[in-house]
Amino acid sequence: MRQLPFASAPFSEYNRPRRIRPAQTGAALAATPRAGDGVAAGRVGDAGGDVALKRPPACLGCGLCATVCPVEKVGGHAIVSFLAEGADEPCSYDVWLCTSCWRCQEVCPGEVDIQGLMMEQRRREPAPEGYQRAFESVLACGYALCVGPEVNELRAACGLEEVELVPAGRVRVLLGSAAGPPESGERD
Repeated sequence: MRQLPFASAPFSEYNRPRRIRPAQTGAALAATPRAGDGVAAGRVGDAGGDVALKRPPACLGCGLCATVCPVEKVGGHAIVSFLAEGADEPCSYDVWLCTSCWRCQEVCPGEVDIQGLMMEQRRREPAPEGYQRAFESVLACGYALCVGPEVNELRAACGLEEVELVPAGRVRVLLGSAAGPPESGERD
């Protein structure tokens, strides 16, 4: 059996946390929780209302957030550093890939409000086009990808049950003001 080149080194040598520049001590700002993740009132990037900011303990730069993040390019304290520096440029990390699992915040020894910072950055950046299309599809049919009669015909041909459509009115009730009033001629 052939030996792999990395087999002789300890696993920890290949599983190091990414080293990302820590935030300046006491300089990181975090948004307090509020409704909205960048898509509200039918418009991207407008969650409405004021954001209350607080000063969490500074990022220690330990990299724990980056090691538990399920999305490779999203590292929690990279976002903290970005917002702490007050840069007006778009974030180099795609905050829209964040799954909002909160694992980064759970392991943070400095108790930095990483999730709040992620949501604040989402409010500052326009949502990617695909996210807006998915949001509009949810409003229209209750699913991120609309299911039409042709899909149910194909499912029936395969012996599968039809996909039950969610009434548009119910989707609007669940989404609240972000959905807007039901339009005439829509299904119930």
